[in-house]
Amino acid sequence: MTQLIIDTSSEDSLVALLSKGKIIASCTRAHANQLSRTLMPDIESVLQEKQISLDAVTSIAVGIGPGSYTGTRVGVAVARTLSYARALPLVNFCSLLAFLPGDFGSFACVMPSRTGDFFLLKGDSQNNYFTIDTSELVPLCTLTTSLVNIETLIAKPLEQMQRTLPLPWRLPRPTFESIAKFLTISVQDSYIQNPHETNLIYLHAP
Repeated sequence: MTQLIIDTSSEDSLVALLSKGKIIASCTRAHANQLSRTLMPDIESVLQEKQISLDAVTSIAVGIGPGSYTGTRVGVAVARTLSYARALPLVNFCSLLAFLPGDFGSFACVMPSRTGDFFLLKGDSQNNYFTIDTSELVPLCTLTTSLVNIETLIAKPLEQMQRTLPLPWRLPRPTFESIAKFLTISVQDSYIQNPHETNLIYLHAP
């Protein structure tokens, strides 16, 4: 089974192939708001790297935000189209997973919204499991309480969160490691979406 991964929510577009829990081909690009020109060639590139066709793909996973609304929308539109055209299952995941490092124990990923609340992705990652306990918008008072005893704190954008809540935040470059782990370990049937019903995590104005 080979899964095509697409995420376009941040400054970098991420495209990869996942097979048996491992990333077998990938492409990361600083797209400079040129996704309409670069995304499909990047998908073709990872397929050609493994010398397989789109017919060999068994499902598609797409990042639904939070992040750039326009950027995320492009990736989701492409994933929906491929899913519909090829009759492939479509799986969604929170795009903040791309910023989680490898095996790190308890984690919290935070992103501010224009409403003044904060998107909180919270869970735990070890060698043989990956869990998400929280994925929701919370006010600052709730956020502060939720971060007690968390081992890894990820903030995007980093500078804004450091000003808002001085904590040992970090922001790694996006990778596929935690996305792959989440898709391999945590995805259940409830994550399978009708391509026309995949909703974005909407935090920022278009």
